[in-house]
Amino acid sequence: MVMIMSDELTCQICGNMYHPKGYGSHLQSKHNISGKEYYDRYFKKDDEGICIECGKPTTYQTISLGYAIFCGDGCSNKNIKVKQKIQDTFIERFGDNPNRIESIKLKKQKTFHSHYGVKNCSQHKSIKEKKRKSYQKRYGVDHYSQSSEGRRIHRLNSIKLVENQKLNGDVLSPKVGYGEKPFFDELQKWVSYKILRNDSTFRYGIARYPDGHIPELKIFIQFDERFHFKDRECKIYQDDDIRCTLELASLGYLVFRVSEKNWKDNSEVIIQQFKEIIACQNELR
Repeated sequence: MVMIMSDELTCQICGNMYHPKGYGSHLQSKHNISGKEYYDRYFKKDDEGICIECGKPTTYQTISLGYAIFCGDGCSNKNIKVKQKIQDTFIERFGDNPNRIESIKLKKQKTFHSHYGVKNCSQHKSIKEKKRKSYQKRYGVDHYSQSSEGRRIHRLNSIKLVENQKLNGDVLSPKVGYGEKPFFDELQKWVSYKILRNDSTFRYGIARYPDGHIPELKIFIQFDERFHFKDRECKIYQDDDIRCTLELASLGYLVFRVSEKNWKDNSEVIIQQFKEIIACQNELR
């Protein structure tokens, strides 16, 4: 990359000075050489023009900028230093990731609704179709999850989940969310009875694995991630989750459901509610 220290650049062929904006025209008209050929001959370094993330060739930009560091946005978004710089910028400007700030999320929703008539641009038919065509072009399927690479990543994530269950000494069970373990670790501090996690006792009866089970107090605890809800605010449960609650309650249990969002935003309130439930169930014993 050429560092411009003044308003003009010196031509390495004829020695004349030219403004960066007219440099390309000078090379083409006077020396019959492109800016890329000139840059490669006089300024390009051995390790330049190679993506620092994947090793593929990168695009030549200008004489003053040289070659791009990354081959595309995909590698740029994967780079650890870029991610850290973005995170540092978020914290410096907003105090957190702006996607987690309610005022910014509401502003984005209003913009999407104004432009597309939906809360999220991904919900618009034209964008859905554009994404489908992009997946078809790249992978030959309508969605990334249907591609061989998407299925491979899903399998790897499933394997990692099982390995983490074994590592933590948990009972092997269906998918457990990443936030579930610390949630139950915290609740366990406030009850003397052991909270059985992903208890398989009911897997053949009602075909359910309750996230948490306190047999002595007849309490089921469900920790609900985003996909359990129909809305982004995590207030309206999916139909199957409503059925799950009714089926668990039909066993004569109290069902305590906590959304991951509510836990992150109001953990102290949730803990207080849990303590009150424990006290109430103890009195009913």
